[in-house]
Amino acid sequence: MVEYRLSLSGLLLDMYLTAALMAGAAALAGALLFWEASPAVGAVAGLALSAAMWAASPTLIEAAVGVRRVGPGEEPRLVGILERVSRAAGLGAAPDLVLVESDVPNAFAYGNRFVGYRVAITTGLLEALEPEEVEAVMAHEVSHIAHRDLEIMMLASALPTLVYFAWLGYSGGRRGEAGLAASAAWLSAALWLLSLRLSRLREFYADAHGALISSGGPRALQRALAKMRLRSAGPSGGEGGRGGGLSPVRALAVDDPLAPRPAARSADELIEIIRRGGNLDPTARLPGFGLPDLGRLLATHPRLEDRIRALDSVARQMAAAARAGGGG
Repeated sequence: MVEYRLSLSGLLLDMYLTAALMAGAAALAGALLFWEASPAVGAVAGLALSAAMWAASPTLIEAAVGVRRVGPGEEPRLVGILERVSRAAGLGAAPDLVLVESDVPNAFAYGNRFVGYRVAITTGLLEALEPEEVEAVMAHEVSHIAHRDLEIMMLASALPTLVYFAWLGYSGGRRGEAGLAASAAWLSAALWLLSLRLSRLREFYADAHGALISSGGPRALQRALAKMRLRSAGPSGGEGGRGGGLSPVRALAVDDPLAPRPAARSADELIEIIRRGGNLDPTARLPGFGLPDLGRLLATHPRLEDRIRALDSVARQMAAAARAGGGG
């Protein structure tokens, strides 16, 4: 089990280093934008604005997607599952459970230490998944809360926008300072790319840890991910073009609600296609240039293929650890 824990620690370290780099870039952007007043004041102002966005984000999320709090005595089975995986993740208290009316099966976690944490699941998820698979999805979302990547991601998502609009305000009223403003614009773009990388890292980490603490293990989470993809809203966003109402929380969702639906008849068939080396999105790589997969670079989520294969690796590591423990 030691080797498996070390692999998770390496992923967590990568995630925190990315977040630290984003914070440094945001401080530098603020210093550039407020150079005449004081670089230090500008850096602090940029981080303060980001913190304000972080504090307000739970309220904004609830207003954007519309959630219903599960009250005392309601949905005892779901609440029991959430409490069980929360204990397994080492949380002192389980997050609140909320429901989102949407036909698209999905889930996401949000909140902060001031207003509390919540796990949201859609009504479509409850219809599409078996109880063991629902548990695996909840374990994935609880993992985001347990390891603080939820808070880091909510802050990181705000940084590029804050820097960009600060740059617009700065450049709109000044002449002769175009170099500084342009530098801030480049930093905003870099922050955006880093936030996307952080978003992908956190999903891999939550997949691995969620599989570890749920009763169904990696296989249940694989089936859940495959079923969600088969019933995604698609790139057009489905009816109304809003991804089943989940477009505002696209980066937070366990699977991209706007991802294209693969040509498979069942979750098991889709998983088998992936294990045989199938590529669900052959257009992601620019043809004829041999460049890195730009689709991965600009995505909020890892490719489903990569997640299924990573969970296969987790399953092998868990099996090897079990054999080693049994051989004592």
